[in-house]
Amino acid sequence: MRNAPLPDRPDPDPRCYVGDRPFCAGGTAGIPTFSETDEVEIYHSDSELLPSPMARNMTHASLYIRNLNTGKNYTLEWYSFFKLANCIKPKVLDDDSLLWCNQGGSCFMDYVVPRLKTGERFLVATTSGATFNSFADWVRRDNNTQVTGQGFYIATSPGGQLWFEANDCGTFAIRAYDALSDLGVKFYQARQPHYSRGYISAKQPTFLGSVTDIFGPTGNHTLARNLVQYYKEDDRKEQEMEYGYMYFNEAYWNYTKTSTSIIITNVLVPLPGGQP
Repeated sequence: MRNAPLPDRPDPDPRCYVGDRPFCAGGTAGIPTFSETDEVEIYHSDSELLPSPMARNMTHASLYIRNLNTGKNYTLEWYSFFKLANCIKPKVLDDDSLLWCNQGGSCFMDYVVPRLKTGERFLVATTSGATFNSFADWVRRDNNTQVTGQGFYIATSPGGQLWFEANDCGTFAIRAYDALSDLGVKFYQARQPHYSRGYISAKQPTFLGSVTDIFGPTGNHTLARNLVQYYKEDDRKEQEMEYGYMYFNEAYWNYTKTSTSIIITNVLVPLPGGQP
């Protein structure tokens, strides 16, 4: 795994940087390297996600890394580079074009990120510095292949047919624990993490076309206007609509909702190596 060539993360549009300081402003390359014999503790953490109209009562999942030999602590978490709202909808520019700023990624910070008072943190595994360094290589690769964020699961119901999966802090934590397991890390099973998932209940989505199909010179201009008008709507009004649009892999989809309420679930996702 180590020293394998990495794919390139596309550069975000500079217009996405307007206003707030982006998540992981120092870049995603700042991943520590440990001595191979270091003793390392891995903690799971969940805390209240900052409230928003589209995501109430959700929790934020992250990992905390403690190097017992150096005494240094690290936070590893996935987040949207330009706020979570941009994983859900684009910016509507003055010329009525759509700019998606939905890049996200994980970031190592060499301190414990303070979170809200709610939530918990608990030890899930211990490992060596050598294994951590291999895991760090996995983080680099994941960062360059899981580039875009998607805020909600779209499914018939939380336990029903899944149409589109979210890509967020929770799905990153699941990938990270699976990667550590693949590297031979054994997890303590006394406590198991929970993850928040937000579901939009909908019938099977309909493919509408690629960005070029819709917005290109010979595109579907009526559909393009409808998409722009949809994304101009206030979040609450958009949520109340009986239909929605989905942007995935440079293409658009349309779905009919079976409920206008976003369903928030707190699901148990067992750590690797437990009882099936």
